[in-house]
Amino acid sequence: MRLPKKKSTLVFGIIGAVLALILLSNIFLFRGFRTEDIQRVLAEFGPWAPVVYLILFTIVPLTFFPDSILAMAGGIAFGVKNGFLLALAGAILGSSLAFFLTRTFGRKYLKKYLEKKEGISTLSEQIERKGFIVILLLRLTPIPFDIISYAAGLSSVQYRDFFAATLLGAIPAMFSYVNFGDKITAVGSQDFYLSIGLMALLLLIGVIIRWKIDFNKIGNKKT
Repeated sequence: MRLPKKKSTLVFGIIGAVLALILLSNIFLFRGFRTEDIQRVLAEFGPWAPVVYLILFTIVPLTFFPDSILAMAGGIAFGVKNGFLLALAGAILGSSLAFFLTRTFGRKYLKKYLEKKEGISTLSEQIERKGFIVILLLRLTPIPFDIISYAAGLSSVQYRDFFAATLLGAIPAMFSYVNFGDKITAVGSQDFYLSIGLMALLLLIGVIIRWKIDFNKIGNKKT
């Protein structure tokens, strides 16, 4: 069924604006950014820094900028405890934005664009089978955080399952990245090497999960 001409023009205009934002942000805003750059930007906002940090984390899916860099910056700027809580909240907000963008527009209008991103269509099909457990396991693998969120939005998984799986699955990664960011100024210390060891351990676990588990065989019913 075709959309009325005015509505169709509006929808495509919104999509065009989103895609333009993605392109421009990658070219002009985030290219070459390091954790130190983000820390310096946050410091300029004083007491509003946590709010700005959450906003940055929320819009990061529009840029495909690595969540890990923002999480590390959170550790540098806010310490382990506050940085972890803010990074986890930001990861939930950002993933929810990606989910609802594709849930609202993706199935009909953004699917072709997102499928060009390697693996999204395959992940979406895997999530269709058993949403919660597949999303939870995928969050523990090295697959980019936002790719999983977009793939989930293209599937029929319910948001409550997506939210719960993302919350649980994001905890280990967000903590390890924030902890590393907090210890990065203590290069050579025992805590610094332990933070690297934790990240390496989680990466190894993620690789094993992705290598050993056949996601296509998890469940035989759509969520």
